[in-house]
Amino acid sequence: MINYIVGELNKGKHDLIPDIFELYKFGFENDKILIHNGIVDSVNFRSAVNVACHLEELTWAENFIANYQSYLEPKVRLENTAIANSMLLFEQGKFEQVIQNIDKHKFVEIHSIIMTRVYDLKSRYELKEIEELDTKSESFIRFVNRSKKLGEKNKSAAIQFGRILIHLVHRKLSKDKLMHEIQNTVHLYSKDWLVKKQKEYKPINT
Repeated sequence: MINYIVGELNKGKHDLIPDIFELYKFGFENDKILIHNGIVDSVNFRSAVNVACHLEELTWAENFIANYQSYLEPKVRLENTAIANSMLLFEQGKFEQVIQNIDKHKFVEIHSIIMTRVYDLKSRYELKEIEELDTKSESFIRFVNRSKKLGEKNKSAAIQFGRILIHLVHRKLSKDKLMHEIQNTVHLYSKDWLVKKQKEYKPINT
């Protein structure tokens, strides 16, 4: 059931987020049915935190990370706990701590690298580090393009995120054109965040 709903979420059906949050709560808190042979799947771990953060259930997310990180396989525990903490810190508005948390860890798995670089870029945008963002976004796009480990959908979602972030930095597109770009991009990381930033966006020529 959870895998089905996660699939629907990936298609943009965000009205299902409260349902999957309740499923995660039930699955972890009632007889720990999402723990198999003492192990929590890293995807479920990150997804539970991500969903909780989306719903601003930040206390639950913080407690979840503290209580369940020990159930991750040792070889992926540090990496996935760092990602989960980055998600939480970002939603708490602690953008400098997000960057510090990411910088002090070495991420190995390609999706972890992509995810943390997205959070790094988002945090720098929130901190108005505009001069660095152009270069860092271009570097991110080049890195994704060179990667042979990403599937086409994930590669597209990452590249489009970097491209739209550059538009936010350059401020040359009209507000309507930027929204059109966001809404009509099929595969796009952090789409909800980009929509929020579009609402605050002020083109240079206005």
